[in-house]
Amino acid sequence: MAKRRKTHGWRIQIVRTATVPASSLLANEWNARIHPQLQRDALAGLLDEVGVVQFVLVNLRTAVAWGERRGVETVVDGHLRILIALGHGDETPVPVAFVDLSPQEERRVLLTYDRIGALATLDAEKIVVLREETLTDYPESTLDLDAVLRTDRRRVSFETETAYNVLVACVTEEDQASLIERLRGEGWMCKATARS
Repeated sequence: MAKRRKTHGWRIQIVRTATVPASSLLANEWNARIHPQLQRDALAGLLDEVGVVQFVLVNLRTAVAWGERRGVETVVDGHLRILIALGHGDETPVPVAFVDLSPQEERRVLLTYDRIGALATLDAEKIVVLREETLTDYPESTLDLDAVLRTDRRRVSFETETAYNVLVACVTEEDQASLIERLRGEGWMCKATARS
């Protein structure tokens, strides 16, 4: 495992950066993120209009604890960016930050990295100003800002007191699965139930 630098007590886990072909990146077998179509379209639009502004994270896995998977460089964050890049061709360049995490550290990052970011709340006034300025800056944009911004209202737990639930009766299990997939693709929290 590469020697880690410390700053203010934090370990700097980034070992190096590089730009590599999209096809050289291996998806993580424990990636639990599901990317609905709304997210795919939004990220693809942002990449097309602004470009790449963030590294994909790849774990070098050099520790002996990795066993037979030791040295198998594996993506920790950025699976959707890679998928979109592959849609443009196997050789599409992807900027990568290489980290060197133990199995325990990798699992912790996979479990929490995106979820911690999702805990942030939004300043509604700033969002309104940013939206208006973005619409002015990019009048030809194909990115559906309203659909992206609307998903914040949809991220609500079924148990919260402010949730307003809708029950939809479907004739077949296939209809139910299709409807849930469509609604999740739009960013809604959905779960299947069956009448006993």
